[in-house]
Amino acid sequence: MGSLKRLRAREGSLALVIDADKILRIFRITGLHHVFALCPSVQQAVTTDQHWQAAVADDGHTIEEWCGKHGLLRPITQACPSAASGIQGMGSSARRH
Repeated sequence: MGSLKRLRAREGSLALVIDADKILRIFRITGLHHVFALCPSVQQAVTTDQHWQAAVADDGHTIEEWCGKHGLLRPITQACPSAASGIQGMGSSARRH
């Protein structure tokens, strides 16, 4: 939680990619789905975050190409629900992989 606060203070963003129902259920039971944006795939997390969109665009690729290049391509099954705090996307402050 401390890292999340520091990330917010620097106008960064964070989303957790969770595609396992058991883990998603734990986040819902504990209420952490209100704290974090949860996405079913890396591609969806990148698609919904302006920091990652800019980093991908700067790299000269579409989001699908970028995810494929980094071995992160999975089909998008649903949109990322935004967290109550408004944080969306994977952890970023315009860093690149």
